[in-house]
Amino acid sequence: MDGFFWPVILILIGVVLLGLELFVPSGGALGVFAGIAFLAAVVVGFYQNTYAGASSIVVISIIVPVFLAIFVHLWPHTPIGKQMLLQRDADEAVVGIDEEEEHLRTLIGKRGRAKTKMLPSGAVQIDGQIYDADAQGLALEPGQPVEVIAMRFKRLVVRPVENDAMPTPAVPTDPEDVLAQPADRFGISPFEDPLL
Repeated sequence: MDGFFWPVILILIGVVLLGLELFVPSGGALGVFAGIAFLAAVVVGFYQNTYAGASSIVVISIIVPVFLAIFVHLWPHTPIGKQMLLQRDADEAVVGIDEEEEHLRTLIGKRGRAKTKMLPSGAVQIDGQIYDADAQGLALEPGQPVEVIAMRFKRLVVRPVENDAMPTPAVPTDPEDVLAQPADRFGISPFEDPLL
C-alpha cells in the first residue's frame, strides 16, 4: 500500500483542481496544474513500483474523459460559463433577422426614387420608407427613378428606370435644410476647398 499513497494523493489533487476549473476563472491554469499533478502521480507511481505506475495511468485514463464529459455538459450552466458564452435567446435573434430579410425581399420588383446621390451606395425611398441601397454599377442622382432588382447583405440593389411611370415629386426647398441646398448658393465652387 505504501507504493500507492503518493500517486493516490496526487490523483485526488488533480481531480480537485479539475473540479475547481469549472467554477473558478483561472484561464486554464488550474487545468494545467491538474495535468501536472496527474503526470507527477504516474512518475511517482513508477518510481515506487511498476504496478503502482500502471495503475495510475489506468485511473487517470478513466478520470480525465469522464471529467471532460461532465465539463462539457455542466460548464455552460455555471455562472462563469453563462458569462463567457453570453447566452441569449437564439430564437428571438433568428426571428428578428428573418423578418427584416423577408421584408427587404418583398421589395424586389418595386419602384421608388433615389433619396441621395448614389455613388454607388446611398438611400432610396420606396412607398414612403427610406432604405439603404446600392446602385448596379451606376451613379444615380437624387430623385432619379429606380427599381429594386435584388437584396444582398441586407441592402437593396437597384437599377435606374428609363420609362418612368411614377410622377416626379417636387423637390423640397426647405431653407433650413443646408444639405439640400446647392453649393453655389453659398458662393462655394464644388472644386474649391472652403477651409483654405
